[in-house]
Amino acid sequence: MSGVILGSVERAGGDHLAGWCWCATRTHEPCMIEVRIDGAIWREALADRRFAGARKHGPPHDYFGFLLPLPQEVAGHRIEVADKLSGVVFGRLITEQPDPAVALLEQRIETVRAEAASMAAELRNYGD
Repeated sequence: MSGVILGSVERAGGDHLAGWCWCATRTHEPCMIEVRIDGAIWREALADRRFAGARKHGPPHDYFGFLLPLPQEVAGHRIEVADKLSGVVFGRLITEQPDPAVALLEQRIETVRAEAASMAAELRNYGD
């Protein structure tokens, strides 16, 4: 029996994956975790870093954490984190696709700024 797996996962700083994992039957042993992107194993890591507050949820101390850099292109993908030994998934993230309308809006804003700066320069010259 693999025991109860507890843990959490979150995006940290936009480009990292942070969290913690603990098994109730392996109380002092750090878990080996698997990070899966769209179901494929991307990376394995030992959850033995400090993660503040983990012990509030069951572990005997806070050193059941992990912090991993994410690949550059994870937008629009499903990220799952599992205890490798049991296969239990304890955290999921669905990353958002960048909205193409935002890029168009940013481009339009820059155009308007340039036009406004040009108009302001012309108005300053008009008074001379």
